[in-house]
Amino acid sequence: MRRLTGIAALLALTACAEYPVLDREISAESRAADYPKLVALSQDATPVDYSEGQAVIDELESRTASLWARLGLARN
Repeated sequence: MRRLTGIAALLALTACAEYPVLDREISAESRAADYPKLVALSQDATPVDYSEGQAVIDELESRTASLWARLGLARN
C-alpha cells in the first residue's frame, strides 16, 4: 500500500510541474488570442437513440459473467 501511495504522490507532483521548454513554444500571438466562441446547440437537435446500447451492455455483462465463471473453475 505504501508503494501505491508513493507512486500516487510522485504523479501528483509531476502534475504541478512547469515545463519551460513547452512554454517557450507558445507564441505571443497565441497567448494573446481570445478564447474561441462557443456554439450553442440548436433546440431541435435529433435525440440520440440508446436502444442499441442496451444490447451491447447485455452482451458485455453476459461475457463478464462467463469469464468470472471460468475464473472460478480455474481456482478450484
